[in-house]
Amino acid sequence: MITDTLPANMIYVPGSSAPPAEVNGQRLSWRLVDVPIVGTGVRFRVRPAAAGEWPTNERAVADATTPDEHVHRIEFPVPRISVRGLPTAAPTQTRTPPPSTATNVPAPTQTSEPTPTLAPGPVYLPVALTERCPDTRRPFDVALVIDASNSMAGPALEAAAAAAQVFVDAMRLPRDRVAIVTFNAGAEIRLSLTGDAAEIRRALADLANAVAAGTRLDRGLEAARDALAPLPRAGEDGRVPVVVLLTDGRQDEAPDAPIDQADALRAAGVEIRVVGLGEAVDEPVLQRIAGDPSAYSRAPSADELASVFRELALAFDLCPKERFWGGR
Repeated sequence: MITDTLPANMIYVPGSSAPPAEVNGQRLSWRLVDVPIVGTGVRFRVRPAAAGEWPTNERAVADATTPDEHVHRIEFPVPRISVRGLPTAAPTQTRTPPPSTATNVPAPTQTSEPTPTLAPGPVYLPVALTERCPDTRRPFDVALVIDASNSMAGPALEAAAAAAQVFVDAMRLPRDRVAIVTFNAGAEIRLSLTGDAAEIRRALADLANAVAAGTRLDRGLEAARDALAPLPRAGEDGRVPVVVLLTDGRQDEAPDAPIDQADALRAAGVEIRVVGLGEAVDEPVLQRIAGDPSAYSRAPSADELASVFRELALAFDLCPKERFWGGR
C-alpha cells in the first residue's frame, strides 16, 4: 500500500494517476500486489494553487509485505517545488454601448494584461521499490583468514577489519555464517562459525589484540579448515564452504606448505579467494593458493581494501547494495 497525502495548495489533476489511485480528498492510495523484484512506480499530476515554494505532499509512505510475511514501512522524502507564477484567464473584451442622444458615451474599461504562464519544469516524486535478495542461492559458511603479523598492526589491520565488515554486511545472516581466523607465526580461530551479526562485529573490532610476529599462511589455512569442519561436507547440508585469505606479506618458511593446504581445502570442496595487500606480497604464490587468477585480487593500499571486498561480495552472489536500484 502506497499512500500520498497532498497539502491543501496542491490540487490533484483528476485521472492523471498511473496506475489509477483511490482518491479521498487530498489523500491518494494505491494497493499493489505481486510487485516485481526490480520495483515499481506510481505517478500523478498536481496543480499548484498559489505561487511560492511549497512541498508537493505532506507525507508519502509505503507499507510492504514480503513473501516471508515481513512488513516493512518506507518513509519517502518530501520534495519541494518553486511556483513562480500561475496562469490567468485571458481578459474578457468589454463591449461599449452605442452612443445615445440622451447619454454620454463612456470610456472603454481598461483590463489588465494576462500573466504569462511559465514553461513546465521537473517535479520530483518518491519511488517505491520492493527489491530483495533471491532465495534460490545456497547458504555460505565463510572463514575470513586475516594476517595479524606485525606489519599489519595499526591502520592496515583497521582497514582490513572495516573491509571484512563490508563483506559481512552483504551476507544474509543468520542464514549465512562467518568464522574469523587470524595468523602470524601461529594461527587462532577467534570466532567459530556463527550467523550472529553482533558477535562478528565484535570479533572484527578486536583484531588488534591478535597481532604478533611472523607470517605462516599455511597455519592460517589449516585453522580455516578446522573452523569449517567437518570437511568434506558431501553436500548433505547444502552449504557452500569458503575461505577468504588476506595477507600483506610472504611465507616465513616451508614455502610449499600454503599451497599444499590450499590444495587440500579445494579437494574437500572449499572455494578459496585470496587478497594481497601492498607491494611486499608474493603474488605467484598467492595466485597458486587461489588456484585460479580470477580468484586472486590485489589491493595496492589499505584504502582500497573495502572496494576489493565489495567486489568479492558481488563475485559470491551475495547481496551488496550495488545490486539494487540506486545503490541503497
